[in-house]
Amino acid sequence: MTGLGITFCDGNCSLGGDGGGILVVTGTLTLRGNFSFNGLIIVTGPGGVLRSGGGNGTIQGNIVISPYVGSRIEDGIDPTSTSTFLAPQYDLSGGGNSTVVYNSNVSARSLTAVSNFVLGVVEK
Repeated sequence: MTGLGITFCDGNCSLGGDGGGILVVTGTLTLRGNFSFNGLIIVTGPGGVLRSGGGNGTIQGNIVISPYVGSRIEDGIDPTSTSTFLAPQYDLSGGGNSTVVYNSNVSARSLTAVSNFVLGVVEK
C-alpha cells in the first residue's frame, strides 16, 4: 500500500482498515481490530491514541501524539493565544497484537501529499 494523500478528522476518528498518507486527528484516534497504515499520523486531541479490540494492527511510518487544549476547529479557540500542551496519551487496552514501526522511507513518501496542487475539496 502506498502512503499518499491527506486525511483530516476534526474530532474523534477510528481506524479499522487500511490507510496511508498523512492522517491528522484533532480528537481521540481509536485503532480497532485489524488495521494497517503507511505514513504519518498526527494526533492533537487530549484523548490521544486508544488501541481497542482484538486483531492485529500495523503502523509503518511515524506517529506524533501532541495534544493541546482547543485542538479542534469547532472549539473556536485561538491556539496561538490560549493553547496549553497536554501529556501524550497512548492506551493499549485492546487484545491482539499491534506494531508501530518507524520507517523513514514511508514517512518521506507520505510527505509528497503536501504540495502546491489542490486535488480536491470536500465540505460536509
